Amino acid sequence: MGRRHSFYLLVALLVFIGCEHNRVTIWEEDHTDEANITLSLACASRVKSAPDGGDTFSDLSIWIADETGKVEAYLTTLSSNNLDNSRIQIAEDGKTASVRVSNITRGVYTIYIVANIPNSLKEVMSAYVADSIIDESFLDAELPSLGTSLEPPFGMDYTDKYMPLSIVKEVSVGAGENKLAIEMVRTCGRVRVSVQNNTIDCNLFMSHVALSQGNPTKSYLFHKSGHDLPSDSQETDFIQYDVSGVTEEYIEPGQGRTFMNQYVYETGPGSMDGMVLHLRGGLFGRDVTSTKVESVERLSYEASLSDASSSISEGTPYLILNQGSTYYIYGDDNVLRGRNRPSLDLLLVQDNLTDYLWYFSNYKKVSNQDAYQCNLQNAASKFYMNIKTSLDVEMTSQAGTIHLEDAGSGATYLCYDLFKYHSNGTKYSPYYLYTKREDDDRLYCMDNNSLYHNEWLFIPVQEKTISDTHLVNSSNGEDSIKDLYFNVSHLKVIDNTGQAVNLTDICRNDDLNIKVYVHYATETGLVYFEVKAWTGVSNETTFD
Repeated sequence: MGRRHSFYLLVALLVFIGCEHNRVTIWEEDHTDEANITLSLACASRVKSAPDGGDTFSDLSIWIADETGKVEAYLTTLSSNNLDNSRIQIAEDGKTASVRVSNITRGVYTIYIVANIPNSLKEVMSAYVADSIIDESFLDAELPSLGTSLEPPFGMDYTDKYMPLSIVKEVSVGAGENKLAIEMVRTCGRVRVSVQNNTIDCNLFMSHVALSQGNPTKSYLFHKSGHDLPSDSQETDFIQYDVSGVTEEYIEPGQGRTFMNQYVYETGPGSMDGMVLHLRGGLFGRDVTSTKVESVERLSYEASLSDASSSISEGTPYLILNQGSTYYIYGDDNVLRGRNRPSLDLLLVQDNLTDYLWYFSNYKKVSNQDAYQCNLQNAASKFYMNIKTSLDVEMTSQAGTIHLEDAGSGATYLCYDLFKYHSNGTKYSPYYLYTKREDDDRLYCMDNNSLYHNEWLFIPVQEKTISDTHLVNSSNGEDSIKDLYFNVSHLKVIDNTGQAVNLTDICRNDDLNIKVYVHYATETGLVYFEVKAWTGVSNETTFD
């Protein structure tokens, strides 16, 4: 539809990673021969000032085992016949509890605490009474499958649908009073995907929202180092939103909707690396209140940073990326520019992708030199990259010769020439293409090969026609103002140091909160996606 309109999709991935702040504090008030323990327990939501999310003590069970694994004390609220019931006091709101254990011999103990034990584990766990031995069956107790409805369930197997919480702590108990303050830990993580319509005058319809990776069917009651899963745990699909026919569900300007909100057991290391978020939808006028899904053939582009190479194949389009950054060369009509694009996945779905694509021609090795020469033509404008001896960099209708010199580590220098000679016969460096910094859209050329940002990677792009779906107006069959296609892998999360890193797994107590913002402006007819990692740091990191 030309370049009269511009559509901006801003996808902000706000990924809040919860830490197991299982703080244990011990005060010894006196030094008699008798050792007593007082436990002050809190739900994670109580400590982090977050809403329930199921974080309430419905029942509590505590095992205190010595260094041989022998249970010295067992307290539970599950049995009315247990005389130790009176030692457990759960607050009226269910958010905190206190536990009193008397006459414990001084020594090192492991304390196992579980709240809201699933029905399937109650009989097994209650068998570990005083004087019994903590064994592998106890340590490897498995949680049943989670439910998969839109709002986070805990499955029919869970007591009153409260979330199981557990913690294991090793403590040294001294003579006198020993007071421990402990935060409980959720036995699962949480995944959410929501979409916000920030356009001014468009209704936003979504037809598909999904995550590609599987969701473990089982987990352990107690945390395992390395996030190990039971051997018979399988993967089920995450909740996904799909429209197969007519839909009257849309998001009005300024409004949002949650399409995924579920609990997930912690995954094994590396299992989430490469997880892809898939979104399909369309922008329509405010008068459109009903759409339907239709099949469509469309062009799709695929590329991977791992395919970056100094080897060239004529006839294949390439992206030219600055080594060590996210700065790509593109052609703005007859002007050569560069731009920072944090996500390759998002660049591949831009309407103006061809501005970033380059074709190599007349590619050949330079005689007696460890270098190559070629012509570089922009896929959109058909103009050529031209580096001139006057240090100018431009786009011209006539092909200019570009020399390629190996820069090491798979990167390449883009040069005007391989070498020059001063009048006295000494050799000096050719003119190298470089950018001064990543936020500068200008490209420069200078006879210096030690400049910052002067090494380039060539990323081959595969173009293919695929069968897909899109939304049309259900009343008259008219297309959307713009189809929205979005696939992004390597989701970014914020680690404990505040740095953005790739999501590789989901741990218990983690909250992966993906928020997608859709913006609209009337300028050029460009659909633009951008993924930004959350840069703030908050102490309310989980289930907020």
